[in-house]
Amino acid sequence: SKALHLAKRARAENIPLVRAKGIKIYYDGALGSEGALISADYPSGSGRGLELLKKSELQNLLQQTWENKFDLAIHTIGDEAVHRVVLAADELWDRGHQGHLHLEHVEMLRPETVEKMVGRTITCHMQPCHWLSDRRWLEDKLGPLLRYVFPWRLLQENEIAFDFGSDSPIEEPSLRSNLLALDESAVQGVPPLLGSALNYHSHPDKTWVPNTFSHFEDGGVVSVVFKGTHLL
Repeated sequence: SKALHLAKRARAENIPLVRAKGIKIYYDGALGSEGALISADYPSGSGRGLELLKKSELQNLLQQTWENKFDLAIHTIGDEAVHRVVLAADELWDRGHQGHLHLEHVEMLRPETVEKMVGRTITCHMQPCHWLSDRRWLEDKLGPLLRYVFPWRLLQENEIAFDFGSDSPIEEPSLRSNLLALDESAVQGVPPLLGSALNYHSHPDKTWVPNTFSHFEDGGVVSVVFKGTHLL
């Protein structure tokens, strides 16, 4: 595919501060437009959302990407989207294929899907700030499936890797928004995150750019240091 070709070219460039880690594809749509693939009908009668790839197409993309030593990131918002992608990847792992799967958004997740994820090379990338944008219509959109939304606590309890971001430019790149969303969602019944949320906003490889970090106090940025130089 063109995306894989571009990723291979980028890796060959060998730019010191840029890594070509993999490619991203879309499996379902957005929740607000009822394109996210869910496990029951939307109350509006629009159906269950979009499935943008057949299982065979998805597995072919996974296999090609992994064989070229790249990771594959897949846009999965609905609970059924996550479930089908995990099952497809599970089959490949069981056949001896090796590779890292990144699940982008994971706004909904069922316990039976989590059981399939345990022990696999999966990382979930989530955006708590979406709670602030979506909360006003979540119950109307999802009905009884509301219990599956924003599953960071479920991932924590099952020791599945995940991190937080902003989904910029869809949302503002605001740490404060994520922290606010985590607090307010817990008040509204979303199982709360355990420990400091800052742990899930950190770069996974702290050795990549030495002496680079941000210092926070009371939810605010105190300083930003890049390669030993104070930028803020």
